[in-house]
Amino acid sequence: MNAAWTIVEGYAREKNLIPVHGTEITRKMPPGHFNALFINDASLIAKDSVWDSFEAAAKQGAFIQWNHPGWKAQQPDGIPRMYEIHQRLIKNGWLHGIEFFNDNEYYPVVFTFCKQYNLALMGNSDIHGVISETYPEPTYTNRPMTLVFAKEKSHDSLKEAMFAGRTIVYFRDMLVGKEEFTKPFFYQCISVEKPFYQNNKSIYFEVTNSSDIPFYLINGIPDSPPALTLAANSVTRIVLSKKAKSPLVYDVRNILTGEKEILKVELKY
Repeated sequence: MNAAWTIVEGYAREKNLIPVHGTEITRKMPPGHFNALFINDASLIAKDSVWDSFEAAAKQGAFIQWNHPGWKAQQPDGIPRMYEIHQRLIKNGWLHGIEFFNDNEYYPVVFTFCKQYNLALMGNSDIHGVISETYPEPTYTNRPMTLVFAKEKSHDSLKEAMFAGRTIVYFRDMLVGKEEFTKPFFYQCISVEKPFYQNNKSIYFEVTNSSDIPFYLINGIPDSPPALTLAANSVTRIVLSKKAKSPLVYDVRNILTGEKEILKVELKY
């Protein structure tokens, strides 16, 4: 059961990737499908009792994540639910993250679970084939992924950040994460320049988006553009009425900070 790890570990390091030793803990719902990451020996986690498997993973210091909790093969209505066994895992400190994005679907209520129980939001492709065939361009710009805010590029730093819940999930030009991570992420991606021209009626300035992610700003304040698209890797020229006041306040339509919440930002020019 450790064969895949043995085969890939050296190859991944040659490619400057960080390999993570993991295994599945998979049953019918409840509890459903899980991954145990940062383990030492997958064979010791293969138990007849699912609870014994969780306990064996926990003894190895595993990061345990609940996969696709709204998968219709297990939840016909597609709505994730917490069962008694999930509550036991949380009480024991053995559940550390839940998938928000999986393959081509996502589960808004997972955000509420993660906030309530202080769990990491996760996003994964769950790929069983070839990435380029499953998510072909130009239909997809990226596969579902988890952005992890590690302090350095290392296995231990990655592990520390995931256990601390410093994650944002990303798919289909949508970012999903707690505001404490999404807000600074947004401001690191954009820069607002000083006005470069003005006349009797208008002020002109530019906003640079240096990231690969477009941002869709909506609900602008009076005398400002009602909506702005800050395209990926581009500069956007903005023309304002002189009646407008800095900062401009917008909601970012494609950054979710809760089950029914989106990020609010300011553009100071």
